[in-house]
Amino acid sequence: MNIPPTERTGFRVSSVDDLLVLVANGPTSPTDMSWLEGRALEFAVPRPGRAVYLHHVPKGTEQRLPDEETRAAMQRFMRNASVNFVAAALVLEVAGFFGAATRSLFSGLILLARPSIPVKTFGTIAEARVWLARVSPTSQLPDEAALSAALARLEYER
Repeated sequence: MNIPPTERTGFRVSSVDDLLVLVANGPTSPTDMSWLEGRALEFAVPRPGRAVYLHHVPKGTEQRLPDEETRAAMQRFMRNASVNFVAAALVLEVAGFFGAATRSLFSGLILLARPSIPVKTFGTIAEARVWLARVSPTSQLPDEAALSAALARLEYER
């Protein structure tokens, strides 16, 4: 089952092949993270050993550092998702000091969550796609054109 494009306050989510794609649409709440965890399980359980996750924060997306409750929800999501996914990539196209702070925060959350799968942060979708293909060889991932089209649809709908 592929997930059709679905919107929450903080993001849009969809899927292509074995890849669950999230595009940030603004600040994320604990409620958003709980909802995402449910969709991630629906997506990943029928794809044992193949489900891959891509989290994309495009340039110009309004973001703020998450509060304690949201950080805890993010850590819980990473811990629980790592049981059902084979790899995850975070693409943070946020510039300047806030971008550096955001990347640093996500790196810290990843370390604290201690995921059992490879998780890495990137500056571009292309870098993330190459890495995901390398670390998840049994997964069916969209080619660059299909991934770009899916992201463009989700970003357009922001």
